[in-house]
This record gives sequence, C-alpha cells and structure tokens, in this order.
Amino acid sequence: MVEGWQCRFRSIAVTGGVSDAKRAPDVLSLGTAYNQPFWIFYSSNQQLDQLSQLKGKRIAVGPVGSATRFTAEQILGKGGTTAETATFLPFAGSAADKALNDGAVDVVWIIGVPEATAVQSFLRNLKVRLMSFPTAEAFSRLFFPISIASFCRKVSSTSIRISRPSTFN
Repeated sequence: MVEGWQCRFRSIAVTGGVSDAKRAPDVLSLGTAYNQPFWIFYSSNQQLDQLSQLKGKRIAVGPVGSATRFTAEQILGKGGTTAETATFLPFAGSAADKALNDGAVDVVWIIGVPEATAVQSFLRNLKVRLMSFPTAEAFSRLFFPISIASFCRKVSSTSIRISRPSTFN
C-alpha cells in the first residue's frame, strides 16, 4: 500500500480515453493491458477515408453509455461527424452486423479483436468495405494511445489502415 493512502484496491479494464484524471481524480492507472482496434465498416460503392464523409450517414455506434459509443463520439466528433450531423444508432456486435446487412445503417463503428465474431463477419462480407483511417497518427496525439495497424483483405489490393485504442492505460 502506498504511504498515506487509505483505500481498497479494485481493478477494472476499460477502453482507453473513457476518462481522465480531471473526471476521475481518485483512479490510478497502471498501464496498458492490451489493445483492441476500432473498425469502421460500411456498405457503399463510394470510397470513404475521411471521418467528415460520415456526415448524414446512419452510424451504429453502440448503446448509450458504452465505451464503444464514447470512443466513437469522441473521434467522430473531431472529424466533424456528431449526433447533430449524422444519426447515431445503438446497434453493437451481431446486431450491428444485421443492421448493416439489412440496410438499417450505413456505417458500423465497432471495437474488437480481429477474431471477434462480428468483425470476422464484416471482413468476410464482400458487400461490406473497411474504412481506411489515414489520419490515425494525428488522432493518437489528440486522444489516447492509438496503435496503427494495417489490414489487407485477400480480395483487395489496397492496404487499409485501422486504429486501436488502448483498452487499459
């Protein structure tokens, strides 16, 4: 125990960037446990590679209060896409997958490892495109640590840049 501190220790894993020392002054972060990428999938013939291109779209960003939605709101907002300029819908995981396939949403923002069921479903669906995030390095300086990853779909000759916020920092 740290001298002068009177507390019980508890641990929790959260998506990086969800809070900070100002909003949670009594929370101590020990470091990053692992990273999970966030992915932006869409079904359109138009190539999307700027967050501002998501204005006017119906975007599945997860339920209100979720870390997925919080992260989406923060990052999309910096790109000019907000709940006022787009329609944010509470779909997540397999519900977001179904909504995109059924045409109920235009775009899905999802956080998950590449092996996650929903991510794999999107990656295998030839009608769905993965949005490249060429400004990821700049966003990593504005927000939480973002690791840059490259992803190549076997049927595509284009390298796609995705980002992954630290899940626990």
